Amino acid sequence: AYRGGNIAFNDKTGQGSLESNKVEIPNPPDHQISAKFENAITGNKNADYEYAAKGVLQADDSYKFTENSTITVTNNKTDTSAVYAKDPNSNVKIDAAGKSLNIVREHDGTVFDAGNKSGQENKISGIRAQYHPNYSEAKLEKTGKTVTIKAAKTNIEVTSAGRTEGITADGIKADRPMKVDITGDVNIKSEGKGYALGVYANGNGHVKIDGNLTMKDKNGGFGIKNSYNDGQSYDKAYFNTIGIYASGHQNSGKGSVTVNGDIDLAVDGTGILANQGGGIVDINGGGTIKVNNKPAKFKDTEKDQIHYAIAAASGTVNMNVQKGDSGKVVGAGNKAVNIFGNIGVDNTAVNEWEPEKHTEINLGLNTSDSVLHGVVVNNFVKADNDKGFDGAVNLYMGNGATWINEAYGTAISREDDGVGSTKVVDFNGSKVTNFVGGKDANSAAYIIQKDKNALNIENYSGNAVVVYEHTGNGTQVNHYAAGNTMIKHAEDNSGITLMTDSKGIEMGNQNSVASALNALAGKLTYINYGS
Repeated sequence: AYRGGNIAFNDKTGQGSLESNKVEIPNPPDHQISAKFENAITGNKNADYEYAAKGVLQADDSYKFTENSTITVTNNKTDTSAVYAKDPNSNVKIDAAGKSLNIVREHDGTVFDAGNKSGQENKISGIRAQYHPNYSEAKLEKTGKTVTIKAAKTNIEVTSAGRTEGITADGIKADRPMKVDITGDVNIKSEGKGYALGVYANGNGHVKIDGNLTMKDKNGGFGIKNSYNDGQSYDKAYFNTIGIYASGHQNSGKGSVTVNGDIDLAVDGTGILANQGGGIVDINGGGTIKVNNKPAKFKDTEKDQIHYAIAAASGTVNMNVQKGDSGKVVGAGNKAVNIFGNIGVDNTAVNEWEPEKHTEINLGLNTSDSVLHGVVVNNFVKADNDKGFDGAVNLYMGNGATWINEAYGTAISREDDGVGSTKVVDFNGSKVTNFVGGKDANSAAYIIQKDKNALNIENYSGNAVVVYEHTGNGTQVNHYAAGNTMIKHAEDNSGITLMTDSKGIEMGNQNSVASALNALAGKLTYINYGS
């Protein structure tokens, strides 16, 4: 196809050159004529001539796809992302309504050419909103940048021997928000080395998906994989392989990821992380998170990598919860939720520069087919509290939803080290800050207590049934191997039932039944009883 441009002449030498490096396409087609593309969308119409030549780039600088289309970017020197809002005054607006848009970015992990780096020498993304690091401060407008996509389904596949991110919104300036807004369902596959992330929002970066979000490979397996986790230590490995990651920054803002739909995350790492600076993840729906219950060893050690289905460190994660007018969580949503992995608040963001002192996870399980299989970790201890930091995990459960309190993979705890900091120790029991059960006995939640450690609940309300297994005839406390249930405070009119099966118990013998019930009752302690 013919290409052309205007000739500009040098004032001193008279030598000709392409004016403004601008390629023109005379009489571009008025409709899409190809479904395959091999160059990045940048929002710069002078650079995106392939999209003009194939009838996608519109007169208003938007991109309109009228066919199911695939963008495959494979170069290893430039274009760190397949869709990249990077240039001044170049927001990216893509309209693929009713169609599928496949975005593929493949890279060999080599270092990019100078001026094309994305904050890390070999980091790539499928979709990115971030100021190009090569532009001087004087060239940047004082507004943010936005990638807007409307499609029936957006499929993102990112593969590299370096760091990979499916969607990136990276805002380093407080007055310049970087946004990625997608309407429609999204599927992400991100396979990298060192770091592998599905969705990443940093600082004044914000990602919003109005649709369902899936992270799986084509066979339903893990969609997020990291061939070599090069984290700081095994207990912090969860920072390097993440499905959804929101991170704040003390100078630029609170990164956020919002999904207005259901999620289905299969991650060979951590499902969701809100980290430092008040980063926040809101899942305004239900769905499934599944991590690997047989995690890989960390680097060249015999230590398991520590990962979570949901984790937070000076950030907040909300999933399937209802909020009041003030934004405060008031209860569970009504979607089915299935979590296969531990959830935890960790103290890894505690430092003198950290502005966000509170860490919180709010999780709602409120249907009979909802399950949490994993332990609840709270690794904030006295040394952290003395510095003004604290963490909370709040569970809102009812209508027959089940929590299986048993480690899914490897879990750790932290303790004071005696010199003002903390140390890693073996997991020492689930710690729930607020447990809100069903509104009455008929809508109670179920807790299957399997962990050998005590289950600690700071504040209890509503109704729940705690189920214990037993050995022998169940008449002795040591017949119940799982740890005690410890409740510090219970609200008025709350109810709790302890339950075991009848196996081995002489049900026709009143003394045997009474002894078993007495032993079972001994598994419950109400710490504030009588106070």
